Amino acid sequence: MLTAAARKKSTSQHIAFADIDGVLERYGHILLLEAKAYRSQHPAPIPRGQEITFQTLAAAPRTTVLILYIPHSSISGEFFSPESVTHFRLISADADTGILPTDFHQIETLISRWVRHAEAHPVAIPRPSPAATPPRWARPADAGRQQTAPPAEEDDPFEVLLHD
Repeated sequence: MLTAAARKKSTSQHIAFADIDGVLERYGHILLLEAKAYRSQHPAPIPRGQEITFQTLAAAPRTTVLILYIPHSSISGEFFSPESVTHFRLISADADTGILPTDFHQIETLISRWVRHAEAHPVAIPRPSPAATPPRWARPADAGRQQTAPPAEEDDPFEVLLHD
């Protein structure tokens, strides 16, 4: 339903919501976690849109995407045992490791090192103040009038959230 709403006014029908399995924020650093199945020695493919999203997010400063691959037989619904991780992929602005073999201990070490790095290099993030009025893109259209002009490139939909 939300995807249909997003497509309704979009210039593309190739739009869909995606989920990310976990997020860890520490002192302005962000680690995004995604779990994927691993079947018969082959990782489940990442949908093209999700791959683009991961690359875009990882390009942001201090943001890393960690994809964990778990044997399909170890996944029960939405749950898996972290001890069953067999492969990983790390994407950041600096690098993409590709899919590498691993075990739980290595993943635990990798995440611990990420936390220590974030704590050693804190970033002061300004906290937004409550908005007095919603940004232009979030305001309801005037009664009976359709908003047909595309937003200007400089019309940042999240501007009010990032600045006082």
